[in-house]
Order: sequence, then C-alpha cells, then structure tokens
Amino acid sequence: MVRDGYVAVAVMAVVAVTLVWIGWIPAAMVVVLLAASVGFFFRDPKRTPPEDPRLVLSPADGRVVEMGEADEEGRALGFGKRIAIFLSIWDVHVNRSPISARIERIEHRPGRFHAAFHPRASEENTRFTWWLQGQNSAILFRQISGVLARRIIAWKQPGDRVSAGEKVGLIRMGSRVEVLFRDPVEWQVSVGDHVRGGLTPLARSTEPASGP
Repeated sequence: MVRDGYVAVAVMAVVAVTLVWIGWIPAAMVVVLLAASVGFFFRDPKRTPPEDPRLVLSPADGRVVEMGEADEEGRALGFGKRIAIFLSIWDVHVNRSPISARIERIEHRPGRFHAAFHPRASEENTRFTWWLQGQNSAILFRQISGVLARRIIAWKQPGDRVSAGEKVGLIRMGSRVEVLFRDPVEWQVSVGDHVRGGLTPLARSTEPASGP
C-alpha cells in the first residue's frame, strides 16, 4: 500500500476505535469497511518488469480504450502514435515509467473533469505530461484526471532517471493515462485488452530514439 493509503487507513482506525469505545459498534463496523476499501484502492503490488530495453510498458493497470494516430497536440510536438488506458476505481492506481529514461520535464495543465473513458478527457481534463528520453525511445506520458480523480501526484522531478516499471506517481480514483510515441513502434496490445502497469508491453520500439 502506498503512503497515502497508510495515512487514510490510520485515521479511520482511530475513528473506529473511538466509536467502539463510546459504544457505537455499527458505526465502527462501517468505518472499518471503509478503511478496507481505501486500503484496497491504494494497494501497491510488487512488479518485476521484463528486461527487453525496446519494450514500452504500460504505465498503469487498466483497459486499453484508444490506440492509433496521435492527437493534434501530439502531432504538433512530433509524436505520431498514441495509446490511451482507462483506470476504473478497481484498478491499481500507482503509475510507473513506461521506459528507462531521463525525465526531461513535467508539465501540469489545469482543466476539466470529464469521465476518464471519454475521448474529450484527453484534450480538456486536468493532467500532468511527462517528457521521457530513453536510449531506444522518446515518449510523452500523460496522467489525466477523471470525474472522481481530483488529485494527480508526481513522486519524481525533472532531471531524475527512472527505470522501466519504476513507480513515478499516483492518480486518485478513476482516471486515464496515455503514452505518445515519437519513434516507430510495433503494437503489442489491442483495444479492449486489460494491461498491468510495469508488466504489460504496449509497444516495441523499432528504431533508436531521437531526442525530444
């Protein structure tokens, strides 16, 4: 479980104990169930990424909802392909680096809170955009909020180096992540597939990357 989860569960545990002490047993049971739900949401399973350096891994658990040509903004930046993944409230919400790379920069853009599975979420919702430069691929990784997700957390800073599958952040509640590719890749998944962060290859780079 990630740190945010431990804090929330600890607070609920104190509340539950207090309710038991004053004799409000049914209310205490409700709080315990809520604490269990929070712990489930903030779970952080151990992952061992595949070692192929040309693979671009899924940054999160979820379902592939879009893949193909990059959006207008991505094309303007020189990125040709894009894949989008929807995270339901049941998915692990820890985000991981898709590749081993240097974080060139992280950009925050405030926005709206459309349902994360809706195509408009990509263009209009609040998001963080990560510019990653690796040995075999140069990509953009977006963390996008949803209807319920009102907080995106970044655990890394520009200039940091990360390994493929390394934990880099968290989006609370249902949300969306996207990966945009500058260099030629071969898809490894299809729309509708369920993927796991740090484990499932989304694509395989076919050429050495150029810098962002």
